Amino acid sequence: MTKRFKHIYFELTNICDRKCSFCPEVKREKLFMPYDDAEKFLVQSAEISEAVYFHLQGEPLLHPDFEKITTFAKKIGLILKLTTNASHLQKYSEYLLEGNFFQINFSIQSLNEVSNDERLRVLDDIANFTRKALQKCPDMYINFRWWQNSPPDVEFFAQKFNIPTEKWLPYSGRHSVNITGRLYSTFDRQFVWPSSDADKRTDGTCGSCRGLLDHCGILCDGRVVPCCLDHEGFLTLGDLHSGNLSDILNSPRAAAIADGFKNNKRIETLCQNCNFAQRFNRK
Repeated sequence: MTKRFKHIYFELTNICDRKCSFCPEVKREKLFMPYDDAEKFLVQSAEISEAVYFHLQGEPLLHPDFEKITTFAKKIGLILKLTTNASHLQKYSEYLLEGNFFQINFSIQSLNEVSNDERLRVLDDIANFTRKALQKCPDMYINFRWWQNSPPDVEFFAQKFNIPTEKWLPYSGRHSVNITGRLYSTFDRQFVWPSSDADKRTDGTCGSCRGLLDHCGILCDGRVVPCCLDHEGFLTLGDLHSGNLSDILNSPRAAAIADGFKNNKRIETLCQNCNFAQRFNRK
């Protein structure tokens, strides 16, 4: 049976060990999602979604129960996806190589603002992990993510994998390129995270989004949000401590947001302020 959502963005923690300039400062209470909450929220997620994406704000690998939570998610039938800055990759390398994850994204753009020693350490960890993954987990997708306007460490990986530099760079009209097996190099445009106090965009309410059409987000405090960019819960639709996920997503506000996107309308001010939504605009 086809599930309602492609995936649910699941924020294990809003705590991160990086302070990247492209990420907004977390103003919420810093916390790790308790294991009991994670288990309960994942069961509800599995009822309506094919996959769970451990990503929103914070670094998932910092969660003390990361392995326990993700093992449970896999056990109840969820497809596992992860976005990480790889700072703690070595600690979980063997676990991640067991083959339970469908996709792992490495945020290499986060290394633009760390010391050179730290940058080289993490790049080496990523290269070593990826080399093993290509052999042990050939069905797992691995994404190296960079910003288009940042100098990537392409030369480093070109040498590590003995694959020419030009093979790592996207060709005209594409932002992602297949390197080998299921390893991809992705260069995306940097965007501005939406803010509730931002001025309205000049194009007004016109525009669409995938939020509530093929995904939603669950913050580490249990609040449900329409998409992966609602980092402060500005558009909180409900709280899983007091409501059911399906009921929350069927609420009048959630339905209105989704219907608006289907009709190329952004009805919420936050959505109208969203720079990322430009890529979904239909004129």
